[in-house]
Amino acid sequence: MATTAADGTQRAAAVARSSADASASVGSVAAATEELSTSISEVMRQVEASTQTARQATEAAERTDTTVRGLSEAAARIGDVVKLIGDIAGQTNLL
Repeated sequence: MATTAADGTQRAAAVARSSADASASVGSVAAATEELSTSISEVMRQVEASTQTARQATEAAERTDTTVRGLSEAAARIGDVVKLIGDIAGQTNLL
């Protein structure tokens, strides 16, 4: 009976060690999960910031495109005026 009791005690001790190991593992997993959650939150924050920056860059590019088109149209009108002035000057010289 003493042998059985000693064997039971050893098994109980082994179970207690296994339980302590499992508890430590659960704690490690919980800590790793917390770190992963923090990392994911930071990545999401950076993605949102990058998205905002890209949106602002797109808006700036659209404004620049509009300005360049306006300048191109103005340059074409100036060219038309210069041609008209040249035509008038040519006709004046013929008179």
